[in-house]
Amino acid sequence: MQWLVKFISKYDDTEFLNQVQFDIWVVDDEFNLPPLRSIAEEEGRQFLYSPSGQFILDMIVREEPGTANYVIWIYGLAPDGIVPSGASDYLEIPIRIYAPDGTSPPSIPDWIKNNAGWWADGSIDDSSFVQGIQFLIKEGIMKIPQNSQKSSSSSGSEPEAWYS
Repeated sequence: MQWLVKFISKYDDTEFLNQVQFDIWVVDDEFNLPPLRSIAEEEGRQFLYSPSGQFILDMIVREEPGTANYVIWIYGLAPDGIVPSGASDYLEIPIRIYAPDGTSPPSIPDWIKNNAGWWADGSIDDSSFVQGIQFLIKEGIMKIPQNSQKSSSSSGSEPEAWYS
């Protein structure tokens, strides 16, 4: 993956910030620290450095298919090798990662996950839960294969389903 990061002044959108000390992290969904991955650490550095306000980075994607949460963490402005002082800032960027074959696991809406939990503990009725499943099918998030549309057997088994 190639990143082109431009550090632009919040006061003047034509002015690049110079001598930016930063890092690109991969964090979990909850943004827990330490990060899962630090590009600066992988390069054996404490910080990545942009003397001109622009930075191009070619990196290998090691994250699993799904949504990866990348963070550009800005430590501050200082010459290379000098620890910057001042307040840090960051920008979180979720990026969809696809498998080599072009497939990606589904993104199940949080409300569906909540509904499943509420249904499991009896907080919502079957009808409400079924409405959530119907939404997944209607929106193409869950697909029911044609060959699994068979009559119910006495075992009460449900048709197979998969997410796209």
